[in-house]
Amino acid sequence: MRSIRSLAGLAAVIAATAASAQAVNIGRGLGVNVARGTAVNEARSHVNADLSGHSFASLDLAGHEFVNVDLSKADFRRARLGGASFVNANLSGADFRGANLKGASFVNVDWDGADFSGAVWLNGRTCAPGSIGRCR
Repeated sequence: MRSIRSLAGLAAVIAATAASAQAVNIGRGLGVNVARGTAVNEARSHVNADLSGHSFASLDLAGHEFVNVDLSKADFRRARLGGASFVNANLSGADFRGANLKGASFVNVDWDGADFSGAVWLNGRTCAPGSIGRCR
Protein backbone atom coordinates (compact mmCIF):
# COMPACT_ATOMS: atom_id res chain seq x y z
CA MET A 1 0.00 0.00 0.00
CA ARG A 2 1.35 3.41 -0.95
CA SER A 3 1.13 5.93 1.87
CA ILE A 4 0.08 9.48 1.10
CA ARG A 5 1.40 11.75 3.83
CA SER A 6 0.02 15.10 2.68
CA LEU A 7 -2.61 16.65 0.48
CA ALA A 8 0.11 17.56 -2.01
CA GLY A 9 0.96 13.86 -2.15
CA LEU A 10 -2.70 13.08 -2.81
CA ALA A 11 -2.67 15.56 -5.69
CA ALA A 12 0.39 13.89 -7.19
CA VAL A 13 -1.22 10.43 -6.98
CA ILE A 14 -4.43 11.66 -8.58
CA ALA A 15 -2.48 13.34 -11.37
CA ALA A 16 -0.46 10.17 -11.98
CA THR A 17 -3.49 7.86 -12.02
CA ALA A 18 -5.83 10.02 -14.08
CA ALA A 19 -4.39 9.30 -17.53
CA SER A 20 -7.65 7.79 -18.75
CA ALA A 21 -9.92 10.21 -16.92
CA GLN A 22 -11.92 12.98 -18.57
CA ALA A 23 -11.13 15.39 -15.73
CA VAL A 24 -9.41 15.58 -12.41
CA ASN A 25 -10.26 18.77 -10.60
CA ILE A 26 -8.09 19.49 -7.60
CA GLY A 27 -8.67 22.74 -5.78
CA ARG A 28 -6.35 25.17 -4.11
CA GLY A 29 -6.67 23.21 -0.87
CA LEU A 30 -4.23 20.75 -2.42
CA GLY A 31 -2.15 23.40 -4.11
CA VAL A 32 -2.31 21.73 -7.56
CA ASN A 33 -4.58 21.91 -10.58
CA VAL A 34 -4.66 19.14 -13.15
CA ALA A 35 -6.70 19.15 -16.35
CA ARG A 36 -7.35 16.27 -18.71
CA GLY A 37 -9.45 17.65 -21.54
CA THR A 38 -11.84 19.82 -19.51
CA ALA A 39 -11.71 22.98 -17.48
CA VAL A 40 -10.41 22.82 -13.94
CA ASN A 41 -12.55 24.27 -11.19
CA GLU A 42 -11.42 25.49 -7.79
CA ALA A 43 -13.37 22.87 -5.80
CA ARG A 44 -11.63 20.03 -4.06
CA SER A 45 -12.99 17.42 -6.46
CA HIS A 46 -11.44 14.09 -7.38
CA VAL A 47 -13.07 12.63 -10.48
CA ASN A 48 -12.52 9.39 -12.44
CA ALA A 49 -9.39 8.36 -10.56
CA ASP A 50 -8.05 4.97 -9.45
CA LEU A 51 -6.88 5.48 -5.87
CA SER A 52 -7.33 1.87 -4.82
CA GLY A 53 -5.04 0.69 -2.05
CA HIS A 54 -3.74 4.15 -1.17
CA SER A 55 -3.44 5.46 2.37
CA PHE A 56 -5.25 8.63 3.41
CA ALA A 57 -4.76 7.84 7.10
CA SER A 58 -5.11 10.86 9.42
CA LEU A 59 -5.67 13.33 6.55
CA ASP A 60 -8.28 16.09 6.78
CA LEU A 61 -10.44 15.52 3.69
CA ALA A 62 -13.40 17.55 4.93
CA GLY A 63 -15.34 19.03 2.03
CA HIS A 64 -13.64 16.93 -0.66
CA GLU A 65 -15.68 15.28 -3.41
CA PHE A 66 -14.88 11.83 -4.77
CA VAL A 67 -16.87 11.08 -7.94
CA ASN A 68 -16.48 7.90 -10.01
CA VAL A 69 -13.41 6.98 -7.98
CA ASP A 70 -12.02 3.53 -7.14
CA LEU A 71 -11.01 3.65 -3.46
CA SER A 72 -11.16 -0.10 -2.87
CA LYS A 73 -8.87 -1.22 -0.05
CA ALA A 74 -7.92 2.41 0.65
CA ASP A 75 -6.82 3.32 4.18
CA PHE A 76 -8.91 6.10 5.77
CA ARG A 77 -7.99 5.27 9.39
CA ARG A 78 -8.40 8.34 11.62
CA ALA A 79 -9.18 10.53 8.57
CA ARG A 80 -11.50 13.52 9.00
CA LEU A 81 -14.22 13.27 6.34
CA GLY A 82 -16.92 15.67 7.60
CA GLY A 83 -18.65 17.27 4.63
CA ALA A 84 -16.88 14.98 2.15
CA SER A 85 -19.04 13.38 -0.53
CA PHE A 86 -18.58 10.06 -2.26
CA VAL A 87 -20.64 9.50 -5.43
CA ASN A 88 -20.39 6.33 -7.53
CA ALA A 89 -17.36 5.28 -5.49
CA ASN A 90 -15.93 1.82 -4.91
CA LEU A 91 -15.06 1.66 -1.19
CA SER A 92 -15.04 -2.14 -0.94
CA GLY A 93 -12.53 -3.36 1.60
CA ALA A 94 -11.60 0.20 2.64
CA ASP A 95 -10.41 0.76 6.21
CA PHE A 96 -12.32 3.51 8.04
CA ARG A 97 -11.33 2.45 11.59
CA GLY A 98 -11.37 5.49 13.84
CA ALA A 99 -12.29 7.85 10.98
CA ASN A 100 -14.77 10.70 11.49
CA LEU A 101 -17.56 10.38 8.91
CA LYS A 102 -20.03 12.71 10.64
CA GLY A 103 -21.57 14.96 7.97
CA ALA A 104 -20.15 13.00 5.03
CA SER A 105 -22.46 11.82 2.25
CA PHE A 106 -22.41 8.56 0.32
CA VAL A 107 -24.44 8.06 -2.88
CA ASN A 108 -24.30 4.84 -4.89
CA VAL A 109 -21.21 3.45 -3.17
CA ASP A 110 -19.96 -0.10 -2.68
CA TRP A 111 -18.58 -0.55 0.82
CA ASP A 112 -18.76 -4.33 0.92
CA GLY A 113 -16.10 -5.49 3.37
CA ALA A 114 -15.21 -1.95 4.50
CA ASP A 115 -14.21 -1.76 8.18
CA PHE A 116 -15.98 0.96 10.20
CA SER A 117 -14.87 -0.28 13.65
CA GLY A 118 -14.57 2.70 16.00
CA ALA A 119 -15.49 5.19 13.28
CA VAL A 120 -17.75 8.13 14.06
CA TRP A 121 -20.75 7.48 11.79
CA LEU A 122 -22.73 9.97 9.70
CA ASN A 123 -25.09 10.69 12.60
CA GLY A 124 -22.30 11.05 15.19
CA ARG A 125 -22.68 7.55 16.65
CA THR A 126 -19.51 5.49 17.17
CA CYS A 127 -19.50 2.19 15.25
CA ALA A 128 -18.98 -0.97 17.29
CA PRO A 129 -15.92 -3.19 16.88
CA GLY A 130 -16.43 -5.62 14.00
CA SER A 131 -18.52 -3.19 11.95
CA ILE A 132 -17.75 -4.66 8.55
CA GLY A 133 -19.73 -3.42 5.55
CA ARG A 134 -21.86 -1.15 7.74
CA CYS A 135 -21.84 0.65 11.09
CA ARG A 136 -23.22 -1.51 13.89
